Amino acid sequence: MKYLKTFELAIDNTHIRQFVSELGVTPLYHAIKSKNAITALKEDKLGGYSIQRIWPDGKRLKDDEPGYEKSNYMRGISTTRDIEYANKWNDVIFVFDPTKLKTKYKVVPYNWGYSIGRGYIQGSRMKREREEFVITGYNYPTYSEDEDDDDYINFQDMISKPEGYIEPLNRYLLGFFISERFDEYMDKDLKNYLQSHKKYLGLYADDTKKVYPKNNVINKIKNYIKKL
Repeated sequence: MKYLKTFELAIDNTHIRQFVSELGVTPLYHAIKSKNAITALKEDKLGGYSIQRIWPDGKRLKDDEPGYEKSNYMRGISTTRDIEYANKWNDVIFVFDPTKLKTKYKVVPYNWGYSIGRGYIQGSRMKREREEFVITGYNYPTYSEDEDDDDYINFQDMISKPEGYIEPLNRYLLGFFISERFDEYMDKDLKNYLQSHKKYLGLYADDTKKVYPKNNVINKIKNYIKKL
């Protein structure tokens, strides 16, 4: 297994390009805390806790436009096509097969930064997030006539629980990396559990001097795909 060197964009990463080419699909990556990753692996499901605003007319509003706060919500999982972007967020990186995901879930590109109003001009940063949002459900909250604490309380109650799941997780998850950025801070027991799991693919790291047979990664996933 080969430690993969990180660059600013995954498309500039030779090892990732080869990984994707040999795999035969372009994966989606999701960063997750190690403790939550283990829960998801044990329960064979991943809850849709993330939220993105939507409005009934299908328009996108900026945060300084009338009606912005009175939105509905998509619920699901935030993923990205850029493993380096995922690598910045948490200690475990789930690797999903988008083809299989799309047989059950709607996957939509989403740029949260678009919602910033007040004359903010994104320019070349408009697509900086490279997010693909996997929808597991929707919330349609009711709002009070006047803005008050009730709206906030209802919102907090809504996001305290998932709306739908990616399940069975095993069907859509090709494997997972541990991010070397967080490796030394991980709980030892959690790390041991993850490294002994059949879906463990190795470390995603900055140091390419640590080299193991890279084909182990590819063959692991290819053999898994053949079993489905």
